Amino acid sequence: MVKNSPLFPTPYPDELFYSVLCRYMIRVGNSKTRSVSQELYGSRKKSNVLFSRFIDRIVSMLPPQSGFTSELFIRNTTLYPYFAPFISAERSKTFLEYMQAEEAIIEFFALGFGKQRQPRNEYFRFCKSCWSSDIEIYGEPYWHRLHQLPGIKVCHLHAESLFETPMNFLSGASSFYAASSGIIETAVPCGRFNNAVFEKFMALSADTAWLLKNGFLFGSYENTLSRYDSWFNRAGVKTFQGKTRNQELHSVLLEYYGADFLQLLNAYDERHNASWTLRMVQNPHSPTHPIYHILMTRFLAGSVQKFFEQNCETSLPFGQSPWLCHNPVCHKYLEEVIEKFEANPYKGCMHARFECPLCGMVYRRKKAMPKSEQFTRRPKVVDYGHLWNMTLRLCLVGKKMTARETSRFMKCDFYTVNHHAAKMGIIPVDGLHLLTKSKKTSKSITLEQLPLSKKELRLKYRKRWLELIQTNPGIIRSRLIDLEPVAHSWLRKNDLTWFEKNSPLVQYVSFDWATCDIETLEKVRSAIETLRMADGRPKRISRKAVLDATCCHRITNKEYLLRMPLTAAYLNENLESEENWRKRKIVWAINELYENGSRLTLSKIATKSAISSQMFKPLAAFALECLQR
Repeated sequence: MVKNSPLFPTPYPDELFYSVLCRYMIRVGNSKTRSVSQELYGSRKKSNVLFSRFIDRIVSMLPPQSGFTSELFIRNTTLYPYFAPFISAERSKTFLEYMQAEEAIIEFFALGFGKQRQPRNEYFRFCKSCWSSDIEIYGEPYWHRLHQLPGIKVCHLHAESLFETPMNFLSGASSFYAASSGIIETAVPCGRFNNAVFEKFMALSADTAWLLKNGFLFGSYENTLSRYDSWFNRAGVKTFQGKTRNQELHSVLLEYYGADFLQLLNAYDERHNASWTLRMVQNPHSPTHPIYHILMTRFLAGSVQKFFEQNCETSLPFGQSPWLCHNPVCHKYLEEVIEKFEANPYKGCMHARFECPLCGMVYRRKKAMPKSEQFTRRPKVVDYGHLWNMTLRLCLVGKKMTARETSRFMKCDFYTVNHHAAKMGIIPVDGLHLLTKSKKTSKSITLEQLPLSKKELRLKYRKRWLELIQTNPGIIRSRLIDLEPVAHSWLRKNDLTWFEKNSPLVQYVSFDWATCDIETLEKVRSAIETLRMADGRPKRISRKAVLDATCCHRITNKEYLLRMPLTAAYLNENLESEENWRKRKIVWAINELYENGSRLTLSKIATKSAISSQMFKPLAAFALECLQR
């Protein structure tokens, strides 16, 4: 965007105008006696090079007819558009207040950008072709926002690597540096890359340039999150239940960009469970640097522009409705009659549940599947429905067909026919045996029996409990519980009176606390004497130190110490407070200094005893008393 300012009759791009404006304001005063921050901000304040501040003050110093506003400066000369689509509305408001406020009411780290993972650019960068072009068009070069951003090593306009100057960003916070030829002559290339990596850096630079110009148009991160969901579904890295396959996403991203390129951007992670992609998926509201969002959006949509401007088609894990009916006896068999499905949990996992409105059959699928595969891949049937049950009864009872003939007619296996026939009462349950489907074994299995009543369960578990006691005379109760946990749990809950009468008595084992007290006391006394007589600067005799030396965890439990009075009394007498410990260190320091022939002063005593001046002041009188003694 180009403005024509009364201050500068030559049209300038906004970034160059901002640079020239700062230099103009410095020249108005006496720059030899006043710092840059004093001229621009009225006091010794510093403005981050990449995160400009006090913009309202600068605008207030311009004539109203110049046409420049804070909003124009923020959109065209700062990094706000770069961050805007990837920060929340609340954080975006804080960001704007940070840049506009005339007083430093918000610290930089409150924005959440200071500790973000990102590639580090510490020095000012420029493109030689851009530098020459600026001189030809405007008469002087200027620092481009794009070239200073993390990870930007290539100029996409001229397809050449950037150069790095020796001027650090930190020095630019308090001083003004023009893009002079003296600085540029000492610059070195940012690196040499192979063709594949160079093309990826070109694409990254182009996407970042577009984001700097248009990022403020697409709202906050709340809007970007909804776009991510659609693009993740389209890329096939998100299940129809809404879970992102992070391991698969990590693998395809690594294959798409390559390890060499990602390492240059501090974006390479060997393990998927510790990657930046996992953080973006599991903690979407935590701040993530825009460069990683650019990498993700380019992978999903081909470019940042397509990601934000094109509407992603809604993902359909099972194709467009309607879906097929898989009931062979339905007159709409393998025809599309099911209009909708439900995603319901089943055994801890989400499954799609389809129900035919004509025959009542219900089946489920646990994985996304295109329409073309649904004709041949049979689903897991949850309920065969009323029409299937009616047809089964008609075949077995009305037409007197055998189970084999019925299975062929209904296009199911022999075991399904027998199982449902027994449940419906067509075949008697008593005496019915079916062969298992396994070819390795041919053992017979019985059909599920009806659940037992409470009376029958009581008789069953009582009998099992008494038989166990008779076969194991003299067994203790805890051993019985290990052998029959189910019977024990049921009887305790539903038949407690009988259980207590017919169970062995509980055997309590008493603990000899007196002997334990004496043994623990000896260990504690030995440990404290060792700590007290140890060479070097004294260590505090604390409960933790005694515990580390003895491994007697009972000394940390108040209830246990009540049962060990000897140990408790000895600990109360010998454990040191912090004050007593410092006094013991002072005595040790005085003796050490005296033996070494050093001059005894309070400062030397404090240094030798490793006590801070704040803590040593209350003990100065004690130290003098020790010196006199």
